[in-house]
Amino acid sequence: LIALQTLKGGILPLRHTAWYNKKQATFSDVLAFVRRTLWAEKFLHNSALNADRVELSRKDMEALLDRLAAVP
Repeated sequence: LIALQTLKGGILPLRHTAWYNKKQATFSDVLAFVRRTLWAEKFLHNSALNADRVELSRKDMEALLDRLAAVP
């Protein structure tokens, strides 16, 4: 539901690999899209949209690393 609301009729980006060309989004694609959307809102809110670099507080960096480490 979060993905549908965020996309607002747009197209969900598919993650492709060299050995698997899919035509429809899988649950994994939707989950990755939602995670990325939520993390971008949380961790990139203090950085300019067009900046080459982003600023993260120590607390945010630790939280991001914890989340990444927990992904199977």
